[in-house]
Amino acid sequence: MARTMLLLTETLSHAKFHGAQFLIATLQSQAVSGRAKIDSAGRDRMHYLESEVEKYRRRVQKIKANPDPTKLKANILLYELALEESEHRWKWYQEGRPFGFCDGGPRNVLRALGMEVFSSAASGDRLGANAGPYLEAGRRFRFHESLCDRVLAGLGLVLMNDLVTPSFIASCNYPCTPHALAMASLAAHLKVPSFAIDMSHEYNADSVAYLAEQLLEMARFAEARVPGAKLDEKQLDRDQRNEKRADALLSQIQGLKAHIPSPVSGVDVIRIPRFQHVNPEKALFYLETYLQEMHERIERGVFPVPNERVRLMWTISAPLFTENVWNLLHSRGASVVCYEVGGETGSETVMEQAGFPSAEKLFGRPATPLEDAAADLAMGVWNGPVDRRLVHTISMCKRYKLDGIVHFQQSGCPEGQSTAQIMAERIEAELGLPSLLLDGRMLDQEWYNETQVFSQLDEFVEQCAAYKEMRQTA
Repeated sequence: MARTMLLLTETLSHAKFHGAQFLIATLQSQAVSGRAKIDSAGRDRMHYLESEVEKYRRRVQKIKANPDPTKLKANILLYELALEESEHRWKWYQEGRPFGFCDGGPRNVLRALGMEVFSSAASGDRLGANAGPYLEAGRRFRFHESLCDRVLAGLGLVLMNDLVTPSFIASCNYPCTPHALAMASLAAHLKVPSFAIDMSHEYNADSVAYLAEQLLEMARFAEARVPGAKLDEKQLDRDQRNEKRADALLSQIQGLKAHIPSPVSGVDVIRIPRFQHVNPEKALFYLETYLQEMHERIERGVFPVPNERVRLMWTISAPLFTENVWNLLHSRGASVVCYEVGGETGSETVMEQAGFPSAEKLFGRPATPLEDAAADLAMGVWNGPVDRRLVHTISMCKRYKLDGIVHFQQSGCPEGQSTAQIMAERIEAELGLPSLLLDGRMLDQEWYNETQVFSQLDEFVEQCAAYKEMRQTA
């Protein structure tokens, strides 16, 4: 008990935003850890990291042997990158090197400290149709089923000992509350050092400087507790610069998506990943190839939805276990042109267009690597009041000439569910665009009713088409 209280004191002393919920979640995880053991000893199945290597190896072989002419040729590079990252992580694990957990926080700073970085939630996303056992594992540990699927499945992966045990956990009050609470709970359960970062809801030079100070404090905190951890600011600078190179390419890709019809399918819009640092030059080449392929499609007049009637934005998340939703929309003449939680929110260029200047412009001088990393975190669309997300969404609606927005109401997403109706009303009032609030879960297939989902999407596509006609004739 004394060790538990020491851990809680150490964790919460660095949590500027801690409150009753934060403490309750941490204590809850610690309390159930002795009662909900899931024994994975002696199992004959692969370790998760090794299974990821095999999964992507098979996928690369399949694409090379039988390429799908309807998919982007750049996809083979995407899956080769995923394979290389998986191989890198498996080797890192076998060598006993440190891992850091971070959901929506300072990934690049942890990398610069010498850790391989995991997001348990992003690992949950990758489970797709195989998430069931891990969702159930999370529930067996008494995390309620109303928790966001990606968070619950990610917790299940860790609690079943299928994911690595981290040496350090970083959390912050962005992008969402469940992420922060899950990281605090895991830190207490696994008895590893953690650091909680307080994100201001404002974006200005003072708030970015405040965040940069915390990132430095976190680095010193980790250096004192993780063997071998040492902040390499040169590596952090390289990683930040590579991401800016990627951002410039993403901005060009986003510009081409404004073409009517859209040169990219809904599946490929959602598929663009975070930047992968294991092979940065290949990651940049993937984006260059993606961009070139979009140019070629436009020049040749080849489009995924040639009979495009309406153009949609999809927000928050989506059913990750099926592509039928995108196929249905395509068959109805609806292009999903942009995905809110993807390259759109990660693009510094796009964020500047929405009114969020870079660190260099904020300070009026070259930013330090930590200041630059802090600005990237602080300018996130979801880090602030609903007006920040609204300004960004309106900017996307105008940029991409959109006709409607699907607000995916992921169960357990307080930020998404609490703001969707406000955004829908404001966007319809300002731009005359309708919204669909589509209830669903991203991984739990038991809650998925395809007939009902298709009916709602069918009706919404027709509504968007009717609104579009009224705008054009007004």
